[in-house]
Amino acid sequence: MKKIVFGLQLDNKVPPIGMGEENIEYFCGPQQFTILLEKRFGIKPPDDHQVAIRTDVYRQHLASHLTEHSDAFFRHSFSADPFATAQTLLNLRDALKQAGWKGADDADAPSRIRTLSLIEDDLNKNKFWPKGWTDRQLDILEKIPFKVIRQLVIYLVEPFDLLPVYWQQVLSGLENNGAQLQQISSDPAAIEDSDLAQFQQFIHTLPSGDTPKLKAKGDGSLCLFTGKRDTELAGWLAKWLNENQSWDPILLLPDKTRTLDNALILEGLPSLGLQTRSDARPVLQLLKLVPEFLWQPLDPVKLLAFLTLPQQPIPWDLSKILASNLASKPGLFGQDWYGDLNKFKESVSPEIWEDMKKEYDFWFTRKRYSQKDLVPKSDLLELFTQVNCWSQSVLSDHESSMSISSQTQILINLIDNLPETHLSHLDIVRIIRTALEPIARSPVQAQKNHIRVTHHATAILEPIDDLIWWTFTEREPDYFFAKWYVHELHYLQGKGVLPDLPMKDNQRLSWYRKQAFLKTKKRLFLFLPERVEGAEIQPFPLFGDLNACFDNLDALKISLDFHLSGEYPDFPLLASFNLPNLQSITPAPPTAVPLFLHLDTLLELPERKDESFTSLESLFYYPYKYVFQYKLGLYKAKSLEIIGDKRLYGNLAHRLFEQLIKDTDYWYKEEMIIQQWIEESLPVLFEQEGATMLQYGKEPERSVLSRKLTQGLLKFVKIMKNDGWEPDSVETKLTGTFCDKPVSGIVDIILKKGNDRAIIDLKWSGKNYRMDLLKNKEDLQLALYYSLLHQTGSFDNVYTAFYIIESGELISRNMRIANEGISNFSIEDPKVTYAEILSKMSNTFHWRKEQLSRAQIEIRNGKNSALLEEQYGSLLELLEMKREDSIFDDFKALVNLPA
Repeated sequence: MKKIVFGLQLDNKVPPIGMGEENIEYFCGPQQFTILLEKRFGIKPPDDHQVAIRTDVYRQHLASHLTEHSDAFFRHSFSADPFATAQTLLNLRDALKQAGWKGADDADAPSRIRTLSLIEDDLNKNKFWPKGWTDRQLDILEKIPFKVIRQLVIYLVEPFDLLPVYWQQVLSGLENNGAQLQQISSDPAAIEDSDLAQFQQFIHTLPSGDTPKLKAKGDGSLCLFTGKRDTELAGWLAKWLNENQSWDPILLLPDKTRTLDNALILEGLPSLGLQTRSDARPVLQLLKLVPEFLWQPLDPVKLLAFLTLPQQPIPWDLSKILASNLASKPGLFGQDWYGDLNKFKESVSPEIWEDMKKEYDFWFTRKRYSQKDLVPKSDLLELFTQVNCWSQSVLSDHESSMSISSQTQILINLIDNLPETHLSHLDIVRIIRTALEPIARSPVQAQKNHIRVTHHATAILEPIDDLIWWTFTEREPDYFFAKWYVHELHYLQGKGVLPDLPMKDNQRLSWYRKQAFLKTKKRLFLFLPERVEGAEIQPFPLFGDLNACFDNLDALKISLDFHLSGEYPDFPLLASFNLPNLQSITPAPPTAVPLFLHLDTLLELPERKDESFTSLESLFYYPYKYVFQYKLGLYKAKSLEIIGDKRLYGNLAHRLFEQLIKDTDYWYKEEMIIQQWIEESLPVLFEQEGATMLQYGKEPERSVLSRKLTQGLLKFVKIMKNDGWEPDSVETKLTGTFCDKPVSGIVDIILKKGNDRAIIDLKWSGKNYRMDLLKNKEDLQLALYYSLLHQTGSFDNVYTAFYIIESGELISRNMRIANEGISNFSIEDPKVTYAEILSKMSNTFHWRKEQLSRAQIEIRNGKNSALLEEQYGSLLELLEMKREDSIFDDFKALVNLPA
């Protein structure tokens, strides 16, 4: 005789606990039981790929219905989101069918039900209808009266009256044809007069409100472990299990998080086999991003995510170059984009480049559309067909190839089945979501001899001795809303259709909540942290019942707060366990950052061939940054994220100034013509290097930025042109020496007036900061460029200035540079001022180099600057050292600085 256990929660891959002596052949949830009955009745299951197509076919029937019944109740929802509306109505239709609804048209039916009847009639006329789980289950229900079922015992986990109507009909039909139904007991399992037994009786009998509270004995049969964080409790629990390895409890793990599993692994215990992500994650990441190549403007964040995926069609070497460029200049086809592309072309053979160029052209040079427009379906099919071909021909990982290939084929079939020739942005999003949602998560193989675990209390089929409930928390509240109005229910019930109601769902949920308590015989251990994964949580709903049952709930609690010293209570049922020692932990004070780092291998590193201002500035003020970045070659990957807005504004402004000044004819044009040129140039510039400003919702920021760029550029040209300055060069590389060391730097703008030159350093904002630099004689960059320019030629005067684009102000030491729009301190002789600054820079350079020659690397920050100054003493001949942390520092973790 075959024996089967049927429960609504048993489709989980983790095997149930108990009934091993009953020779159970199958443990089935609804899906597994459906498959088993199909095999028994000789019903061929449909193709798995039809699930996604089913929703779209129903959507097509809804659209067809609206052409003849434009006032249908779902018209507004369908207009806003056809796929979501189709999915919702299909769920309603399935629920009705499982409740016994035949779909016959009835003029007296309520409007919604009559509409569904008309659509169902249209479905029945159509020969093509992909079968889903509901259709498969209805086929089984039709077959049952004609099948004799002998030698079959079905054990029911849930009470029969709490099962959905459909499963009540199936099980009743099987019983009428010879199968035996047996109910698994859910009576209280504890037999002694313990705390656990008292609480089992309390929740099982539901006493009236005037019943006096019970007094907990604190015998250890029911323990509530509390603490601040789940990580602390997980560490304690893993230690407890490790020190009592002969103990064989059951672990109830409803939320499947890896916190406890990680603690078990660290303690040297077998892993539970929990998964942190779905096996299909690489597929989901790729296929959701593929349609981004259809849109104009592109979304730089999503395109960057595509380029940095470990599995995507563009060759990795090329995608790395493009991702780096996109992160710093978020757009396509700008000057730097083509520059990087040409450099990469020169680094590979012509044959390799030809293959890569084909892939590049397919993705980047294709026609793109506004998200407000419709896209030809053929374009979308072309993208996914390309991914499908790539996965089959290029991917070496067979499993990855099969996964991507199978999922793209589902999408291709779904898209190809659409009657529409053009699709909207929302249509495409819904199509991909519809196709990818059914992807299941595959379990990871648990390690041998791991603690027995279950994820739902109903998987515990027989009473057990000990249960550990991790964690005794409410994950998310379950809400059940009525699907039918009262008059619709009356009509359906009058026709013999009995849909499941929210009342039954709530009753079943209430029954589920009690099972872990009722199935435990000896000891139940509840773990209740205040925070789980960093977020505050709510206790499990039966925590309120515990408070209602016992007037001294504290007698059941064991605090595992590691910041407080404590002792275990004297619980008799815990006496046989080896309990981890409770010891108060005082947080250690932060380790003081050392003043110096000694790195002997520094002496073995070769000298740098040349320096830049950026490297010199790091050497002067923060030597550890200089060593890590410029000596050891460590740097943050450029392709990790799109640059921030402020930096983007500066980059766009630099590029706009560069384009205008390179075309020197515009310098001499009237202001109106220059403004017209700016208005024509900005849209192209945004697409090439500032596409984030073109995204939805960025219109206000883009408008303000355009205005500031226009005003800043026009004012700069006016100020300098009125004083007789003309363009000399832009983005100029100056080379020379500093302390007998080759040095180079890029000057934003150099202007000329006779034999005079003006060095202009463009800054987006920061007027007060730049003025402080001049006041304190800390404009080192201008001083260095002043020196390098003099090394390239003989000039009467060389002026220097910052130009603040946002406010349209020129900041200079010498007011002779311009007659208007300038902020300055006095008329200074730059030869004297810069000679003093360069002298201090030179002294500081030699001082720092001497320190490095002894492998001594200073670690300067806001906390130790006073100690360093005290140790050094007087440093009047050097640059004044910084007293705060470095603003841009990627190396804090390496020197134990707080991030």
